[in-house]
Amino acid sequence: MRNKQRVAQSFARHFREYDANAHVQGRVALILSQALRTRAVPFAPQRALEIGVGTGMLTRYLTELYPNAQWWFNDISPEALPYIPQSPGAVFLQGDAEEIALPQNLDLIASSSAVQWMDDIPQFIARLAQVLNPGGFLAIGAFAERNLYQIRQITGTTLSSPRFENWKNFLRASGLQVVYAHDWEQTLLFPDMRALLGHLHSTGVNAASPSLTARGKLLAFCESYRAHFADLSGKLPLTYHPIILLATAHRKLTDTG
Repeated sequence: MRNKQRVAQSFARHFREYDANAHVQGRVALILSQALRTRAVPFAPQRALEIGVGTGMLTRYLTELYPNAQWWFNDISPEALPYIPQSPGAVFLQGDAEEIALPQNLDLIASSSAVQWMDDIPQFIARLAQVLNPGGFLAIGAFAERNLYQIRQITGTTLSSPRFENWKNFLRASGLQVVYAHDWEQTLLFPDMRALLGHLHSTGVNAASPSLTARGKLLAFCESYRAHFADLSGKLPLTYHPIILLATAHRKLTDTG
């Protein structure tokens, strides 16, 4: 279990500084929106859902791309409400997306930097596929196996993400056809552990590992991280492994994944 309530509380506490620190997550949202703009054409969804609104990083792109859609916006944290557009007909669905009732007959479901937090990712993707109309699209930005590997190597307890190939297999097993799949690694460098920990706190990642929240373990974590990963100048790397996935329901398109 990924203890989503703890993660949600950690995100909510840092909503105000999230965008200024979530550089990789911001890029994921941008590239996901670009994939929709260039790969899902022609496409004008009438009913659309975003999972995990957060501070609206992806929301702003989606509503610009599809201003005429009927939108449902979901987040586990009620603190996300101010970040959704206050447009007529927009609906905020607060709660755990694995448990709440989802709108039916959707043309588009999109999510950026959220699905990796689900307790059962294959089952969740299958749940989304069930409410997607034929010809509709599922667009996911998430993270794969090398994400934050430095933290996992030190603690063994941080969020473990599925392999990139497994993500694609989850989509196919749900009856969806992968039309675009892309991954990359992005390493951030921090001048010291204070800056690295500040980044983790501001982006909510610290909630995934008790070693980053328990005072008694934090000093040992910092010393081990410096010993294992500091470069010759003393800078500390933190590696993300983002992925972009675009799939369609029962539509004859070339599988480029």
